[in-house]
This record gives sequence, structure tokens and C-alpha cells, in this order.
Amino acid sequence: MKMIKKIFNFVIIFSILAYTQIHVIDPQIGSFETERGWTLWPSTTKSTFVLDKEIFKEGKTSAKITIPEVTERTVLYCYIPMKEGKKYEVKLWFKTQNLIPDSNMIKLQLAFNLKGGPNASAGRQTINFPSGYANTDWKEFIVEIVPPAGTDVVQFAIDFSGTKGIVWIDSVRVIELRSEEIIVKKVSKAPIIDGKDEDDCWQNIEVMNDFFVADFVEKKAEKQTYVKMCYDDENLYFYFKCEEANTKYLVAKVKERDGDVWNDDCIEIFLSPEINKTYHFIINSLGVLYDAIIIPDDKTATGYKRDNTYNSNAKISARIEKTFWAIEMSLPFSDLNKKPLSGETWNFNFAREDKVSGVNSSFSRLAGSFYQPNFFSKIIFKEKEGYVIRNKYLPISPLKIVRKESLFKELLTSEKGNYTTYMWYHSIGPYENMPGDIKSKFTKEDWEKELWDQLETHAKAGFMGLPLPWAFLERHPWEKEELWKGYYEKYGTRLKCCVEHSGVMSDAIKKGAEIVFEEGNIKKCSLIDPVYINCAIEELVKWTERFKDKPYVWTIEGKDEPYIYPIRCKISEMSPQMKKWNDEVLKNYGFGKYGIPAINDDSYWQNKENHPFQWIAFFRWASDKWVEAKKRMYEAFKKSKGNSHLEYVGADYWFMSGFVPFDYSLIAKYTDYLQCDPYASSAERREGRGIYNHGFGTKLLKDLGNGKPVITVCQAFNYAGYTPTPDDLKEWVSQALKMGACRIEFYENMERYRNPALYNEMIRLSKVITTMNKVNIPDDADTAIIVSLDSEAAKNVTGECLSGDEIYTAYSILGEKVGVWFEFLSDRQIEREEKDLKEFKIIYLPLGKYMTKKVVEKIVDYVRNGGILVITDPLAFEYNIDGSSLAKYREEITGVKIEKKVIDTDRFRITNIEGLTGSEILIKKKGSIYDNIHQGYLVKDFEKNVKIIGKFMDDSPAIFENNYGKGKVIYFTANPMAPDILLIETKIDELFRIFQKKAETKVNRPIWKFLIP
Repeated sequence: MKMIKKIFNFVIIFSILAYTQIHVIDPQIGSFETERGWTLWPSTTKSTFVLDKEIFKEGKTSAKITIPEVTERTVLYCYIPMKEGKKYEVKLWFKTQNLIPDSNMIKLQLAFNLKGGPNASAGRQTINFPSGYANTDWKEFIVEIVPPAGTDVVQFAIDFSGTKGIVWIDSVRVIELRSEEIIVKKVSKAPIIDGKDEDDCWQNIEVMNDFFVADFVEKKAEKQTYVKMCYDDENLYFYFKCEEANTKYLVAKVKERDGDVWNDDCIEIFLSPEINKTYHFIINSLGVLYDAIIIPDDKTATGYKRDNTYNSNAKISARIEKTFWAIEMSLPFSDLNKKPLSGETWNFNFAREDKVSGVNSSFSRLAGSFYQPNFFSKIIFKEKEGYVIRNKYLPISPLKIVRKESLFKELLTSEKGNYTTYMWYHSIGPYENMPGDIKSKFTKEDWEKELWDQLETHAKAGFMGLPLPWAFLERHPWEKEELWKGYYEKYGTRLKCCVEHSGVMSDAIKKGAEIVFEEGNIKKCSLIDPVYINCAIEELVKWTERFKDKPYVWTIEGKDEPYIYPIRCKISEMSPQMKKWNDEVLKNYGFGKYGIPAINDDSYWQNKENHPFQWIAFFRWASDKWVEAKKRMYEAFKKSKGNSHLEYVGADYWFMSGFVPFDYSLIAKYTDYLQCDPYASSAERREGRGIYNHGFGTKLLKDLGNGKPVITVCQAFNYAGYTPTPDDLKEWVSQALKMGACRIEFYENMERYRNPALYNEMIRLSKVITTMNKVNIPDDADTAIIVSLDSEAAKNVTGECLSGDEIYTAYSILGEKVGVWFEFLSDRQIEREEKDLKEFKIIYLPLGKYMTKKVVEKIVDYVRNGGILVITDPLAFEYNIDGSSLAKYREEITGVKIEKKVIDTDRFRITNIEGLTGSEILIKKKGSIYDNIHQGYLVKDFEKNVKIIGKFMDDSPAIFENNYGKGKVIYFTANPMAPDILLIETKIDELFRIFQKKAETKVNRPIWKFLIP
């Protein structure tokens, strides 16, 4: 304590490092608008360097280097002033043609020179270009450089020696990253918390501003937020001033502590005084506080879990003026369980949700959700001074996909597609209900005209109409049945009717359904509660009877993102219904040992070894109960509709950063369509997880649903901090259609006014989709990927949806990278013998730690009878769902026994595969969040006839090939199937391509190149 007091006697100064770009190289030289400054060495080389006026990335020319022989020495260089200790960003673009071996042989050679000294007199650095590009369009290469002591000038050289072919270089940028400093002081007198910055402590303090839109494009927010921060021995103090020209439009509905404050205009503070713990504060314009603690958790779909029971002693005052609103706050260090010591680093971020214009902004440069600790700014405390360092902006969108080749008409059949589209019509509503930014653009009279133009535009584009039952309520002119009947007759517009809305939940609770989830004002009963099911059926029948003779009504639709909650209360507090359910799980699914996980009961946390088996039992039971509920609803629907045209969509399933491990093949029996929500930016909260999520979600649901038609919801608005581009939308729609979607639903949010380019793309895409012929989707899958629903369920800890990371990665590598047409098979489908494994030449098991003995034996039989099995999960077949071991099956078919000692590894070295022997294959991104997937295992023993085809870098065995019966098993002792592998340069796809060719399957199938033009 004495030490802390001593440190805080000093005035500590923080400085904000907001990076600015200072170009070190002349743009004319960097863009090769002139040959001046560049020299090709040696002078005797047969290679050539010319300015190419036909091919370039920017400007009017690029550097074209032609190397005739691999043995030719070829270096292009210039000199650039760079100083010791400063930070520089080097960026350039390169393009290759017929390059042998590939771009990995190209090197950036930096010779750091002392003033007046020879080359490399201060040191040398060599950086290889990324590998794998023998023929490629423009690729960006980015590195950061800090020159060593004494550096005055650098010989900047690109070495092409050891290659043969043509390389273009353009847009060379060397940027010095300089800083702007803002001073924040320790104060002797605390401010009065009154929402004003008139206290002495707030005077002469510089402001933290330049908030950036939380997106993948570096753009400052139009409405800025200004933050002042100071502190004393006991508290941190914050003052936020939020620009808002239309404060009368502020959304400020939440008035209860720890309510859904994020739905209002609000500011957010993230403080991480220690690793893996973040204190989160959200405050709306009324001064209402939500606070919680966030802890990373790789086993959850979001990658973290929160403790909402945390309550700080923060004091807050809010103020609203005509052109801004303000928040002043004091926060005791005692609430953070820590005071900063000299040398400590705390991570932090400030953020703002602007509901008036629908823009999220952040002090830290990040993209996606505000909670991204890896990209937070830093407070570095020192004894006499400290520094607040703002992180550098993310340079490239991880969701951007560049396709080398695309096909469209070539992949269409002569059959009419009959695809449909839907838009959620969020900008159809009365003037008084519109957000402030839209109200400010229209008078009430003009808005009425605008509404009719919207409706006409959407109908002409082929979109379905407003959702029922609200579309016929006649509260407004656009809610009249005759109107929509007219649109149907003129344009063929049809409508959907949502019957499991929030009103059904409220009605069920009023009628006695037991509340299983309660947080703030949110109260939910279980979707399998008998009272809820009866209420849902009553609503379904009412509207089915009402619309069965209306040709302009098409689908009756059920629950949005259904989830069956586990027990939230303590076991001793279970109600009679909950006890009944728990007994069912114990008796029929948990082998008398595993009941429903009661996540708030001490006994649950005292028996962690039971968690996987409890969650397996729970999800098996929950899935069966959900199937029973859907069966009752579907049968009631069919009886009510009679022979009418109406069709049933049982639910819209959550497929964002994961999915609920329901038994979809059973669910598919009781619905006419399956539907999923695979938003890319939501998935990308976990690195690499969102790129192909629209295609992944569609195919997984269609395959596990035994081919039932799939409706895919496409993200078309800013979500999780990401604003889609028109190219994104085109890509995501194409992914869904090529995987079998029959309807595309655009979930948008006023894009007509907030993002016209995106809105126009929705209109264009709808016209294309609704008039195009059917996509020629293959029906001859020769490969399968097993989806172990039990293994997915076993990942759970706190009751969230599961990530599906391993199967998503398998989808992406085998499909998008290698071009294999495969089929997803669930363990339930295998168990019920709905699918014959013999249909497939090769099967992959990316995750399979928990499986039933029956399923494992069927997989073993598949290999014994001649199949090829690739096991990338080192712990596959580890447990039966009753808790007993199945490891003997793994050891039998692989010929390998592993120890439970973990190896930290990021790559394999191939030792015995023709075409790849000697290659290093990266399986993990630096700083990966997927260590729990990638970790390797030591090998205890293996059979003599087992072939080692890959090793870890310490020379211990990593990949095995074993002949078993008439078939073969390839076994990995470290799992490469984690999404971060999609973000790095790796030859993993080449490895799997070789496996596929040896299995005599088709690769590079055209369907994976489908893209709407």
C-alpha cells in the first residue's frame, strides 16, 4: 500500500499515439511513373526492368520485371532515408505470371546504412513475400520495419533471384508512423459529478477525440465524441461530450440499472486492468448504467462470457443540450480491484452507439464489435509518466473475398429457378416512428409520398411484401389487404405470416408457462413448455384459417432463432415442471448420471468432468422435445390449411457465429422449408469465422435436413460493427444460392437512406435472383464431412450456441479452396442409417471426441470395407456419450496411441507425400484465438506398419497413414481445422487436394466459382 501511495504522488502524463502517415518515398517513384531512383542489379543480368503502361495497380505504369532463368541474379533497388528507432510501414502490390517456383522466393532485402557508411553497416533484414502465387492478380504485401541503431539511409531492394517468370511491382509505399500526443493529468481536487466540465480539473486538459466508425474502412465519424480523462488516488474520472445536432431525436427508453442500455443512444467504456478480464460500462443519455465483467471463453460461440451480476459504485451525471449530450462519471479503483503500479499496462476502449444515425464509433481503431481486446488502446503507467497508445488501424477487411475466376450463366440450367426474395421493410412506417436522421430529410407530407415509392420499387424488383399479420391491421394506409391483393395481381407479390412472435411468449407466460429465463425486463418460458406449444398452435391455426384461401399469402412462419434454455435456477429451486424435465433427461438421456446442466448451481461447477456429458444429454433431450413440438404444429397447420397453397416454415435457425446442435434431419420432416441466419460479421467476432458463413450455413442446414429447401437470411446492414459493401452482398447471396438456397431474405435497416449503394444492390440482386434459371448444383457428392452433434454439444459450458469452428473450416478448405463437392452427415443420420457411408470415397472427421459406440463402429466398418477416413481431431472417439472410453477404436484404426501431453505447435513438415515432401505447412495464425483446437499431442506408441507422413518441427511425428482392412486412415495429432487457417498463407489446401486425388475424387468443381455478375 505504501508503494502505491508513493507512485501516485507523481503527476502522470498519458500520451495518445494516433498514427499519421508520413510518406518516405516519392509517390512518383513508388508508383513507377518514372524509372528515376530505381536500378536493376547486376548490370550483366539477362533480366529486364521496364515501365509497363498496359498493366498497373495505380497511376499509369508499373514496374515489369522479366526473369528468363531461375539461375539469373536479379535485384531491383533504390535508396530511402529511414532513421533508427522510428516505425515504418512498407506496403506494395505485386502481380505474377508463370512464376517458378512461386512468389515465396521473392525477398525484400533491407540494408540499413550508417551515415556515410557502406551497405548494411547498421544491419540487414530479409523478408520473404507470401508463398503460393505462381499466377495471380494484384496482391498486397505489408510489413512493419523498425531500423536498428545508427540507421540513416536504407538500400531498399526487391530480390527476384531463384525465380523464373514475370513479376509486376506497383504502389510502393514506405510510411513513417508518427504520433500526436494528448496529455491527461492526475488531479489534486476531484470534479463534481454534475454532467459539466466546468471544474478546475477539466480545464487545460486536451481531448481524446477522432473517433472512428467501427468498420473495416478507416473513416472518422461525422458526429464526433470528445473524451476527457483524469484521476486521483481513489478514482478514475471521465467526461464524454457527444455531438448531436438533433438531440430531440435521441433514443432514451431504458431507465432501469442494468437494462438494455445498448438499445439507446449510449457511450461505452471498456477497461482491462489485467489480462483476460474486461470491465464494461454502458451509459445512455439519461445516465442509466449497465455494467458487467467480460471474460474470454473459447468454448462459447462469441468467444467470451459475461458476468452481469457485477455492480460498480460508479457515480454518473448526464446532460442533454441542443447540439450535444454529455456524461460525467467517477469510477473507484476499488471497483476494478486494482490500482496501477509503475510499468503496468491496462487495455481500454471508448465507444459510442449513435441511434439517431445508426452509426457505431470507437476511439480504438477496430472493426466489428466493440469488444475486441486484441485491438484495444493501451495505458502504460510509469513512475513519472505514462502513455496512452491508440492501436493502428486494421488494413484489410477479413471478410473481403477476391475470386480469381467466376462463373454464372455457365452454371445455370434451362429450368426456371423460381427463386424468391424478401426484404424486412424496416423503412416502411409512420413518420413519427422514423429515426432522427431520416425525419430530418423529409417533411411528414413528403414521407407519405416516399412510402408509396418504396412499396412500388420493391414490388417491381420481385420482393415479397410486408410481414403478416401486421400487414393487414389497417392502422396505416399501407396495411390494407386490398393493397397487397393489387400488388399480387400486378407483380405477383406474396406475403409471409409470422405466427410465433413475442405476443405468443407473453400469452403463454400469462397462462401459466414457467419462466426459465429472466434478465432485467426479459422474461421467457421454454419453447417446449406445454402451455407455450398450445398458445403457438392456437395462433398458427388462427392465421392459417384466415389466409388459406388468399393466394397472395404464401408462408406461415414459426419461431425466430429458437433455443431451448437449460435450468437457470439452482436445483433446490426447481419448479415441478423443471423437476419433471430433469428426471426425463436423467432417465432417458443421461444414463441415470447426467441431468440438465444447472449453470447457477454450485454442484454444476463442482463436477466439471460431467459437463460434456450433461450437455450432450440435455441437447439430445431438447432436440427431441423441439421435434415433438414442431410435429404438433406442422400437423395442426396441415389440418387447418387443407388443400390450400400455404406452406410452413417451422423456424429461422441461428447460424451466425455457430449453431444450435438440433437434430435437423428429424426437424426437416415437420416443415416445408428450413431457414437460417448466417450473418458474416457476427461470425467474424471469431477470427476467420465469417468469410464463407452464408454458404456454410445454407449447406449444413440443407444436408443435415436431408435436402429440404432452405431459406437464407443475408446480412444487408451494419451489424457487429461491419457495414457490408455491394460486393459483399453479391458474394454472400451467391454463396447461399450455389449451396441450395431457394429464397434470399435481406435483413436491412434503412439502407435506402443510410447506404444507398447497398440498397440499390439489393434491388438489383432481387431482379436477377427472381428471374434467373436454376443453379446446376451437383448431386454426386463423392466426399463426406461428419458433423458430430454430440461433440458440438459437449463444447458447451454456460448454455450458449456452439461455434461449429472445425466443420466450418473443413467446409471452407475442402469446398472453397480445393473445390470438392461433399455432403455433410450428422452422427444422428449415421446412427439412424439414413445415409450409407459406402456412397463416399473419402470421409473427413474434423471433430469427434464424443460419439456413440454405434456411430463409431459404423465408421470403423466403413474403413474396414475399403473407405478412406481422414481424422483431423486427435481426440476422436475418446468418449461414448455415457462417459465410457472409446479410445480403443481410434487406436485400432489409426495404429497410434497418444499421450495427454500437449504440444504448442504452429506447423507441420511433410515427410512422405509425393509433391509436398519437405514442405512446411502452417496450421495456426500468429496470436491465434484457437489454441484449444490447434494444440498437438505427443505420440506414445504406434504400430510398425504405420507410415509417418508429417512431423512437428521438433521432429516428433504429427501425421500418420495406416492401412486398416481394405481401407485407409489418415490421422492428425494436431487439428488444423480452425478458422484462423483461412487468414494465413498455407499449403494446407494442397495437402487435402492430394488426399482427394488419391481417393480418385473430383476437385476444382465449377460450382464453387458461381458468382452473380
